[in-house]
Amino acid sequence: MLLVISLISIAFQTSIDVDREHRKFPLEVLANPEPLVEHPERENGTLPEGTIITIDTTNPYKQWYNGDPLNEWHIEESYKDKPAWRKLNLVLALDEEAVEKWGIDYAVRTVERADEAFIAHYYLDFRIRAVVTWHSDDSIEWFYDDLYWDAFEKLSQYLGNYVNGYKIDVVIALTGQETWDSNIYGLAPSFAIMGDNTLTLVRFAIYWADDNIVQHEVSHMYNTNDHPEEEDVFCTMAYCTDYIAFLIEDGKIYDMFCNIRRALRAYDWCERCDPYLHCSGGCPSGYHHSHALPV
Repeated sequence: MLLVISLISIAFQTSIDVDREHRKFPLEVLANPEPLVEHPERENGTLPEGTIITIDTTNPYKQWYNGDPLNEWHIEESYKDKPAWRKLNLVLALDEEAVEKWGIDYAVRTVERADEAFIAHYYLDFRIRAVVTWHSDDSIEWFYDDLYWDAFEKLSQYLGNYVNGYKIDVVIALTGQETWDSNIYGLAPSFAIMGDNTLTLVRFAIYWADDNIVQHEVSHMYNTNDHPEEEDVFCTMAYCTDYIAFLIEDGKIYDMFCNIRRALRAYDWCERCDPYLHCSGGCPSGYHHSHALPV
């Protein structure tokens, strides 16, 4: 599988000849106060005031085809019989560490898990048009922002160009490379221009959060803004944190016992974000203008 994907990667890269200026722009940072790992050793300690003892963060919008998001890679998705008529054409790029750590199937599954809320709310379907590999510079020690610019230099050639007959809107660059800032999970442009600078660098953390990381970063491609930590709002862009003891997703229990940003577990957007994501160009007959859920 790896050999096939690597060969496809080379073929794509040699078929695109674009001199994209290497330029820098401000980046949005998705981080957690501490790395997202389980802490069962904290179970018998004193819990902070306001602790959420148990919460189920299973995606309420998931409708996996035949029970597996991997099956959605090549199909036209829908939500409650309403087709997702908007398409976001993606290149998914894994560095060598990501291939070894998570594998291609898990990466594709995660991206397909991440579009469920987009489909339900905005009939926007992520279409992975190519899976490629890239070589991240092993000497880089910081995710922010050295590793981002390494990815942008090597992968931005896909943006705005055609791969397998589709014009690419977004590149999701996945890295498994270890860095000093291990609590950072995503970087995206502060001001996105679709097909120009819309590359996000992502690092997976733990199953229940990985799809939320992708959902958050792709939201930035529509110029939604992060909400500061002091703002008490439940939104996929919210930096407000809650201390959570036990977290459940897809039937599995995680002993977290740490502060977790709401952006890492929310599947909905707030009223401030909604206008950036709806179909501003007009919706088909029978669809609500800014929301795909039944009205």
